[in-house]
Amino acid sequence: MMGRGRSTLILFIVFIALASYSYFIEQKRPSRADAESAKERVFSVESENIAELQINLMSSQTHLEKRDDTWHITDPTEAMADAAAVSSITSSLESLNIERVVQDNSDNLAKFGLGKPRLAVTFKNGGTSDSTTLLVGDDTATGSNTYATIKGSDRVFLIAASLGEGFSKTTFDLRDKAILQPSLNAVDQLTWSSKDNQIEVTRREGTWRMLQPWNAYAETTVINGLISQLRNTSMQSIVTSNPSNLLSYNLAEPLVTITVGVGDTSATLHLGNEADGNMRHARDLSRSLVFTVNASLFDAFAKPPADYRRKEVFNFQPFSATHLNIEGREATVTYEKRQDSETAAVWEQVNIPRKDLDQTRIIDMLSRLSALRANRFIDFKKPHLDPPETIVTVRFGEPEREDRVIFMRSNNTVYALMANEDGGAVVNTSEFEEVIAMIDVQSTHGRTSSP
Repeated sequence: MMGRGRSTLILFIVFIALASYSYFIEQKRPSRADAESAKERVFSVESENIAELQINLMSSQTHLEKRDDTWHITDPTEAMADAAAVSSITSSLESLNIERVVQDNSDNLAKFGLGKPRLAVTFKNGGTSDSTTLLVGDDTATGSNTYATIKGSDRVFLIAASLGEGFSKTTFDLRDKAILQPSLNAVDQLTWSSKDNQIEVTRREGTWRMLQPWNAYAETTVINGLISQLRNTSMQSIVTSNPSNLLSYNLAEPLVTITVGVGDTSATLHLGNEADGNMRHARDLSRSLVFTVNASLFDAFAKPPADYRRKEVFNFQPFSATHLNIEGREATVTYEKRQDSETAAVWEQVNIPRKDLDQTRIIDMLSRLSALRANRFIDFKKPHLDPPETIVTVRFGEPEREDRVIFMRSNNTVYALMANEDGGAVVNTSEFEEVIAMIDVQSTHGRTSSP
């Protein structure tokens, strides 16, 4: 027993010694952040001062210049540059670290892939004529680092392989791939047309209205989605910079024409036939080049007009309503929401005062009215309709607005005619009848309490 206790004590002392050694070693070891800051920087440069760049790959060469704080590609073509892509390169040049010096004076750069480097990055600071060039060669055996040197120097060092890849950008990688120029913000007009349809919408006081093919409310989320898709869709490839024949792309008479406007400024995009890889040929009318975009953009603008029209019969939300008038064939019922400084808002029936009005039923009735949606739209030129069955008027919002909808029947079909909108909507008959039943119950069951 005594021998076992002595062994345990010795093991405990060894454990304490190892723990103490590890603690003091770790205390002296620099943190990762300190280690990174202690590394030697390749260049003494600030990214915002770089005014000229050139990326030389084995297969391409791209020259860029900064003009008025905006980057432009000047060779092999004239084009706006992708600001984020260029900023990534200039920031990487500023922060580029030497992971390890391999040789201070190498007499054989070729063995590191630097005799004919696969990548050269040349940059100039603004206001100077001198340029500096980073040459990037082979990866190390582990693939985590890459051999590099500065042109004019025999010093070979290692940089992180991921940074070497980050500099390897083609002209297409570096160009602005927005499909429309100028890139429009705060869009207030949108028109698109195809062989069968022409649709025009405009924004008025934050609400989208259709001007063609009907005067009606547009589906706001759908229109905003179209604009977002135009902004976020990028060129996938450039087919040709100077097309000699647009017919072969179906762009002489495009399959879809889209015009986006802000005030008096507009930009127009033509979409043509299919390209490889679920793409479509496209052309921005402000430029000559033909490029490809994802076919989903074409699909978004090729739907029937009714898909872009607002389906809700009413504009109001239940909580925003302040006045409800239901005019039936036999009676009219009027409700108003009253609120003073001491009590919560209360709905009252004002044409026949009732003290025990069911507040939950009123809110439910408003919710069902606001949820009524069009199953389809018609122009009312052909159907024979009976006289109005119900007219619903709702006042809501601040400043106050008004919805007025006339409901009519033909056999078992219920139509809704919305004020200030062309044609009408076919609504779900059972949902409409549920609302009517609630109105009937409310108007007959409400009663004045006995004194």
